[in-house]
Amino acid sequence: MKAKDFNLNDKQNIEQRRSEILFREKLARQHVQGEELINGYISKKEHDQVMKERVTTTAGTMKDLQNKGVQLSPFIEVGAERGQRSLVLTNDFNAEGFAVDLSYAQLQTMDYWKKFFDKSKCPIRVCCDIYHLPFQQNSLNFAFCYQFLHHFPTPGPIIKEIHRVLASGHLYFDEEPYKRFSLKLYRRKISNKPGKLKRYLEYIESFIAEQYETEEEYGIIENDEIPLKEWLNVLEIFDEKKVYLKSIDIFVSEVGKSSALKIRLHKMLGGGISALLKKETNYLSVTDPVASGTMDIYNILGCPVCIIATKEDVNGPDRSPLIRHQDYLKCDSCKKEYPIVDNVMFLLPPDEMKELYPQFVR
Repeated sequence: MKAKDFNLNDKQNIEQRRSEILFREKLARQHVQGEELINGYISKKEHDQVMKERVTTTAGTMKDLQNKGVQLSPFIEVGAERGQRSLVLTNDFNAEGFAVDLSYAQLQTMDYWKKFFDKSKCPIRVCCDIYHLPFQQNSLNFAFCYQFLHHFPTPGPIIKEIHRVLASGHLYFDEEPYKRFSLKLYRRKISNKPGKLKRYLEYIESFIAEQYETEEEYGIIENDEIPLKEWLNVLEIFDEKKVYLKSIDIFVSEVGKSSALKIRLHKMLGGGISALLKKETNYLSVTDPVASGTMDIYNILGCPVCIIATKEDVNGPDRSPLIRHQDYLKCDSCKKEYPIVDNVMFLLPPDEMKELYPQFVR
């Protein structure tokens, strides 16, 4: 199915991206250095425990996906932040791949978490714009994210861009909200503190209150108003789809295999949506040599702005290649230089780089 076209109003604006960067920088300092910069947010001690649980859960999830035939390498984790899940893939599954995020500060913390979890190596870290992924089309076998797609006005353009860079491979996402019924009689701030009882009480109150999170006070999008119909529409671009709805932790259904009554009940109760999606192609992936260890994975990278004209049914690069130097990458076409700082590659469009990270502009 042909991908839906989206306009600029469907995307984050520059101020929202700047807010993401500033907020994630504070989080990095709070959760690594122990500074108390965001009132009401979980402490370093609480965050350490959450991270341990996520790493354990991720290992189990990736093993399950592998058993289902998902090829985990080469991979891309979008919205990776600290990259704890990419660390699991890189070290425990011997996969090659990229942890990408808009936050340089969060990507930097991966060095800390590598030591914290006693891992030996990091994935390749890329600071980039999700709307301009600096990767060649049909170049990755696996993409995944958690709690990421709802930070945007709509997941449509993001799903479309991930689909572009995938070869005959899979996208997995989890822990995304969809719109639920609510009277919205008043506004109430959601607590970021852990605890099942607190979570259940907030869930019950959500049917009468409009809830908001700390992130929204810092200018970050927390979009829990994406209708289930919209989620399903943007996923139609994939050839195979397994989409799951989860309400009240124990009520789980697979879209297309559950009754219409159960799906209506999910819509009313609200909850989370997750999916395992597959893109199929009729030609060999350009990443086959990467998976076999005979090609440099850095060849997957491409200039975020220089597009090579290609036919839709032709395999091969659609972005100008990048030449890697010690502390920068250089576009073979426009000759733009993209800096590498503390092992983090900045592959943002030049205009965004000037707006968001002027201190690193070459």
